[in-house]
Amino acid sequence: MLLVYAMLMFIIFSIPSALVFSPLTYRFLTLAHFFTFLLSVIVFVLLGRSLAKRHRPMVLPAIAAGFLTAFAAALLNQYLMRLPSPQQAFISQLHGVPPQAAITMLHLHMVTSALLISAMGGFFYATLGLFAAWWGGRIVRTSPDDVKSKEDPST
Repeated sequence: MLLVYAMLMFIIFSIPSALVFSPLTYRFLTLAHFFTFLLSVIVFVLLGRSLAKRHRPMVLPAIAAGFLTAFAAALLNQYLMRLPSPQQAFISQLHGVPPQAAITMLHLHMVTSALLISAMGGFFYATLGLFAAWWGGRIVRTSPDDVKSKEDPST
């Protein structure tokens, strides 16, 4: 079950990478990351709820799933951004910047920047997964008085 949620999160985190291949869609990359964030919150809440129903610990699996999937998806995104077609889309977004300067900027410290971006994304989504899964998995307790008042509205 955790593997299914992890695969779903990897797909969600990787969807914005598809926008880097065309200059027409490249400009929507920030908006796609925002919707990815919103969708990931929902998935983490559902993960927490699912783990709580099965009486499984929810904090560590959510942290691990958030970190590993976000880290892997960010590495994939960094790899795809350095392919020829996404490079041309990137260059077209930088008006007034010489193409060679844009390519140099993209390839400067390629490995360290990819690892740093992936680690930052992993830590962010691990923290988000911790809180969202906890919130989704918490048990709301109601008192017997609340149940009676909901059953009989005339009292």
